[in-house]
Amino acid sequence: MRSPLALALAAVLVSTGCPSSNIVLNTPPQQFELRHDGDNATAPNLPPDTYEAAARFTAAQTASLTGGQLIEVQFYIFLVPASARVKIYDAGTSTSPGALIYSADVTGQITQTAFSTHTLSTPVAIGGGDLWIAIEFTHAAPQRVIGCDPGPAVADGDWLYSTLDGMWRPFNQRFPISVNWNIRGIVED
Repeated sequence: MRSPLALALAAVLVSTGCPSSNIVLNTPPQQFELRHDGDNATAPNLPPDTYEAAARFTAAQTASLTGGQLIEVQFYIFLVPASARVKIYDAGTSTSPGALIYSADVTGQITQTAFSTHTLSTPVAIGGGDLWIAIEFTHAAPQRVIGCDPGPAVADGDWLYSTLDGMWRPFNQRFPISVNWNIRGIVED
């Protein structure tokens, strides 16, 4: 897909006698951000467990990015947990992700009280279906780990899986707090 600038440049070159078939435009790829969150406000204090905080992006939200690739995940960590992984899931149902299509240990890459960026070792192709971006983390004592905005929660911005019950549920169904996780995906065309 050519940018508007590239198309305008091609039109100028053609009108000045340069054939467009000889034009090689090295325009940088465009990047798009998948997100449901606002600026970081806090991080909920969760009991000891292994969790996955996730943001689900529906087929309607990813359709315009079909053919692109998820290349990075950005996430806010308040306090570094014992372990952390970036996980990407394919389409499943409206209440749980499908097949795991990417996983990487990011424990040693986390910046505390800040956004961290993980560049995927193998980009994930955007096929126009649902995409779940998750951060798995484990801690042995009550701790504030995954960052969130001040809310209110939007649909699919606050999914939380807990090994205590083995279920995916919106965070506001587990605790009476309405927020969205600070989890973002960067897609390149």
